[in-house]
Amino acid sequence: MTTILNIQNDEQTLHRMSWILEGEGYDVVNATEPGGTHDHPTPDVIIINTNMSVPEKRACIQALRALAPGIGVIDLSAGAELPSHDTGADSYLNKPFHADDLVARVRALTLRAIGPAAAEAEAV
Repeated sequence: MTTILNIQNDEQTLHRMSWILEGEGYDVVNATEPGGTHDHPTPDVIIINTNMSVPEKRACIQALRALAPGIGVIDLSAGAELPSHDTGADSYLNKPFHADDLVARVRALTLRAIGPAAAEAEAV
């Protein structure tokens, strides 16, 4: 089963994303801070939305990737403008977002990480 680490500083977004992803069959580990994730299995994809500056978020993503090289990261951002691509994330999603967009981005990163054949077998 694909594991998603959902790091959100907003409780409402945390629960909404968890509900969407669990409904799609993903195992979701929720956290409100990046540091509170050490006791969980290594995720396949990380979704991060925190009140950090770009340099802080970049450092956080680098630290998470040090634990799991090659892991897919989605940077969720609030606001009307596009998020900064300087964070080092693989994909970016603005709030408010559509559930279909979230699931498509997670699926794309999962396919990249585990390969199409493994993803196909997991979906059956």
